[in-house]
Amino acid sequence: LEKSPQDALTIIENKSKVRNSQSKPITSPVNASDNHSSSELAKLIDAVNQQTSAVTTVMTAMLKQFQSNPPPAQVKAVEEICVTCGGAHPYYQCLAAGGNTFPEYRDNI
Repeated sequence: LEKSPQDALTIIENKSKVRNSQSKPITSPVNASDNHSSSELAKLIDAVNQQTSAVTTVMTAMLKQFQSNPPPAQVKAVEEICVTCGGAHPYYQCLAAGGNTFPEYRDNI
């Protein structure tokens, strides 16, 4: 996910333009020994093109919706600060309070 939503939307739109410009019927020689006729292949190609178009439409709509929503607010990491002395340790480990260290109860906290 190194691309921004706008970059992804641009890529999808460009791919859609290329696909639409290349939507000419594909012709290739078909051997008589092939199990599929050229009309069956054309139907399969048309079905694939329709699926590609549907996926492109859905992805474009999703990206536009994602782009219209604001990004979530940044979350700060939780830092333990002693309420007694303001140090970078939990209150039950504060040496300044003298009586707040209870090693025998530490497992229950």
